[in-house]
Order: sequence, then C-alpha cells, then structure tokens
Amino acid sequence: MADKFSGKSFLQRIIDSFLGSSDPEVIKKKHLKSIAKDLAKQHSNFYKFSSDEVQPALPKLFWQIYKIISPAQTFLQTLANPATLKNQLVTSSLSEAQLNLVNEISEQAVRDKAKTVPVEQLTEQVLAQVDQFVSSFDIEKVNRIDSLYTTLQKFQAFCLFDYYFFLKKFCSAIKEKDFSEMPKFDAIPSKYIKDDLKDFIAVAWVLERDADWAALFNFFKECRGIEPIQVRSWQSLLSKLQNFKRDRSFEKLIKLAEKDPNFEMPVTSQNGNVVEPFIDKVKTEAQQTLTKLQSEKKKNQVDKLLTQLFGTEEVSWLKNYTERSNPDFLKHNLPIFAFCQPLNYLKAFLLDFVKGELRTFSDLVLIRGQWISSSLTTPMSEAFNYLLEASTKITQFDEKMAEDKEIGIKIKTLMPRTLREKDASNIASTLIEDANDEAKGFIVGSTQNLVIVGRTVKSILEDYAKLPRAEMIINWKELEKYAEFPIKETGVEIYKKIYLFSQLMQTMLGKK
Repeated sequence: MADKFSGKSFLQRIIDSFLGSSDPEVIKKKHLKSIAKDLAKQHSNFYKFSSDEVQPALPKLFWQIYKIISPAQTFLQTLANPATLKNQLVTSSLSEAQLNLVNEISEQAVRDKAKTVPVEQLTEQVLAQVDQFVSSFDIEKVNRIDSLYTTLQKFQAFCLFDYYFFLKKFCSAIKEKDFSEMPKFDAIPSKYIKDDLKDFIAVAWVLERDADWAALFNFFKECRGIEPIQVRSWQSLLSKLQNFKRDRSFEKLIKLAEKDPNFEMPVTSQNGNVVEPFIDKVKTEAQQTLTKLQSEKKKNQVDKLLTQLFGTEEVSWLKNYTERSNPDFLKHNLPIFAFCQPLNYLKAFLLDFVKGELRTFSDLVLIRGQWISSSLTTPMSEAFNYLLEASTKITQFDEKMAEDKEIGIKIKTLMPRTLREKDASNIASTLIEDANDEAKGFIVGSTQNLVIVGRTVKSILEDYAKLPRAEMIINWKELEKYAEFPIKETGVEIYKKIYLFSQLMQTMLGKK
C-alpha cells in the first residue's frame, strides 16, 4: 500500500533508501544538511539546522568587530565633506615641488600675480606650470596613490557597514556604540539576516591583508590628528576575516538561509582612480581662473571704451535682437543671438556720432572743400554713405526680430516644436544663425568703413597742418570761415572716437 503522506509505497521507500531518491527537494535538503554539518565543524555555535536559526555566537562576533571599528566609524561619519578627505589623501602624497606648483596655479595666487603681470604673459606662465605639474606624475607614483585611495575606499565601506542595525535584530535593547558590556543576543530565523550577510561579504572580502594599511593610518594621523584604529588591532581583525573568507562560513550561512545549496555570492572590487581626476581638477581650475581674468579684462576694457565714447557703460538702442531672447533659445537647444552687444553699440555710435559730429565735419570738408582731385574724396564719401545706410538697415533688422514681425514670429511659432521635431529645430536654428551672420556683417562692414573715414580724416588733418602749402584741399581759409567749430580739434576728436570704437569692436569680437 502507498504511504498516504508521501504518495510512495513502502517498497519504493525501501528502494530509495538504498539507491538514493531522485526527488529534487530531497536532494536539496540533503545538500543543505551537509552544508550545515560542515558549518558546525567550523563554527558549531553559529547556526542550528533543526530550527533554521542563527545563534547568538554570530552577533557576538559582529559585536566584537563593531567594537573595534567604532572609532573609525565615528571618524568617517563626522567628516563634513568626504571629498575633502580624498583631496587630502592625494596632496599628502605629493612632493614639495608638486605642492608648490599646486599653490602657484591656485586661483588666489594667479589673481595676486595678475595685479602686476599682464594677463597674456600670466596665461603663458600658468599654462607652462600646469604642463610641468602634469608631467611630474610618473606611472609608479600614480599607481601608488590610486592604490592607497582604493584601500581608503575599502576601509570606509567596511567601517560604515550598519553593524548596529544588524545587531539590533538579535537584541532590540542594544544601544548604539555602547560597549560597556556584551548585550544579551537571541537566536533568530536565518532569513532575517541573509541580506545583511551578503552586504557584509561585499565589503569584508575585498579587504586585502597585504595592502599598505600603515600608510593609510599614517595619513589619518597626519591629516586629521588621530589614528581611528590601532594598526595591530586592525591587522588582527583582518586575519580573522581572512579565516572566515577562506572557510566560506558566511557563504554557507547564506546558502542555508536562502535554502539554496548552489547559491554563490559574487564579490567584485573596483580599483579607485583618484590621481587623474585630481590632476584634471587642478588643470580645470587654473584654466577657469585664466578665463575669468581674461573675461574681466575684456569687460574692463569694454566698460572703459564705452565710458570714453558715450559717457556711460549703459547703452541700449536695440529692442528685439537682444540677449533677453537667449535663455529661451538655450532651453530649446537652439543657437543664441551672438552679437547683441556689439551691434547695439554700433547702432548707438551711428546715431550719436556718425549722424552728429561726423556728418557736420563731413559736410564741411566733402561738400564745401575744394579738393585737388575728386578721387581723393571718393573713399570717405562712399564710406560715410555706407554708415548712414547701415544705421537704417540695423533699425529694420532689429524690427524684423520682433515677435510679431517677419523673423521673430517665425522663431516664436517654431520654438514650441523644436524639442520634438527636428525639422522645426533646424529651421529655427537657421533663422537665428542667419540673423547672427547679418548682424556680424553690419559690425564688420561698418567698422571697416569707419576705418576708411578715419584714415581720410587723418590725411585731412595732416594736410591742414601744412597750411599755407596744403596739397589736398585748396580752400582751407574759406572753410575756416564757414566752420562753427575748430577744424583741427574737431578732426582730432573724430579720429580719436573712430579709433576707440574700432578698439571696442575688436575687443568684443575677440580680435587682437
């Protein structure tokens, strides 16, 4: 008759006892019992197979580990910025010459030098020092520092494992970092600690006994004034952990808790890379400092030129081709209006100067002046007319950029679609880039024609200085009667303003 519980006959069970069962569950239980026996031989008091419970001996072991690493845990947890510790580890490994270079290219040091050294010259110096700093690292030094940082990372991960949370599962009354007496731990089902054991293995088995722990602890002592763990205590703990790793005690516990005799716990360790990021950081900060200094220099030059030309740094004539549109363009991954400021200053200069002082002076010398050859007046005449037309064209261009006008309304209509439609983005980008090309054309063309005017004015002034033997204009005496301003002083002022404006445009467009 078949057994009513197992579904097998008495005879079948007798045969299975001799030949072995093919039932997977029976086989698995047999393997688990074998694992439990192996574990009992190694640590008889860790686990009880019959009740599937982890015994107090395991939390007692973890309590001892917790007691050893607790000072280091407190030390690591109270660090205001762990990144600071990383930087200190690298700097503590640098030679005196390398430290001097780091200090020399720091922002404060570079700014101090900029007070007495021209920015262009200082840029060459700093970039040369950056190259010298980078080349001062050889492979051996990089590997040594990276290895020390890897050791630091492993030490941090091991010490910051949540021992208190793990132990509280065995004793709810345990107090954090209270080692005055051993708590009373209870046995608990193994399923409650299997994930904790996996996390512990991940941080414990990567610890290397032959790592340079003395160097790491010396670093702590030198940089922080304390030694979080005594080297002897730490080495003793490492030996104990190596034994557990070798006999795979915790892996066996996890297999029993998971009810999976085939469970394998992968342990991976990544090597730290700290030198390269540190070098990049030093390089980037030095380059950013130089960029800031160059930008500040450029702004100071621009502000000074604006004050000389317009009597103020605040000049505003354009209404639509302005930087106000740029934040929206950037949000939609579009180009920006790139020449707003120089075009704005050009418009102001054309209105204030070209249509004012320059026109009055030009009317006098070009219209009333009797030139020995009309060909001598052509360059200035054509350049002046170009500038008058440019002023009108810039106004029309600016109006087209308005949200309800030709170009502006197209960009505004396309903008909501640019992030999801490539064609819309391409068309909007083209419209903005075309506007930039047109704006740059006004700036370059107007500046070139202003230079032509300036050269002619300079020639006129040189001719005026030759009186009474002038060679270009033969009626200077007559012009002096018509002029309501001193010819020489006005001409010099015009030439000066053209020169200053040319400098302004060159500065803003990045030309040297």
